[in-house]
Amino acid sequence: TFAEKFLSFIEKCQTQDGKFHNMLGQNRDFLDDVGSEDSFGRAVSALGETLKSSLPEEYRLRAKKTLEKAFPSELEIISPRAQADTLMAAMDSDKFISKGTASGIRMRMTDSLISKYNEVSNDGWNWFEKYLTYGNAKIPEALFEAQSHDKSGIVQRIAKDSMDFLTKNLFNK
Repeated sequence: TFAEKFLSFIEKCQTQDGKFHNMLGQNRDFLDDVGSEDSFGRAVSALGETLKSSLPEEYRLRAKKTLEKAFPSELEIISPRAQADTLMAAMDSDKFISKGTASGIRMRMTDSLISKYNEVSNDGWNWFEKYLTYGNAKIPEALFEAQSHDKSGIVQRIAKDSMDFLTKNLFNK
């Protein structure tokens, strides 16, 4: 099945320290020592989706094992898109992996995204970086998902402001 192939590929790409390779050559040798933060974010996002899916239990257990290896306590990610993917994975896996691991990652990724927004946004530039790139919508999406854990309303406000900004700049020109 496709699920088996994709899960096996993610498992093959995982390094000893829990990160993921990003570049595979034609001869199936890895071309990098360690992948990018974005490849990490996308891999853990796929694993989180697998955990909450209705796929067979064998797949969900393999995804759990791989995700737990990827989520060390000292996990540090700088890229806001990778943080958003990792935040989504933490939200998806909260009920399935070691107690406190997913919630700690969720809090760190949310806090970091809010900090980035507060540092960069100003005078109509309601964004997390000084530029727009690829995969932008994932950032406000992740914050909308995380807003249920924020009693202050800050996460929801930033998610809405950034999504409105993105919509205005991408679709209303």
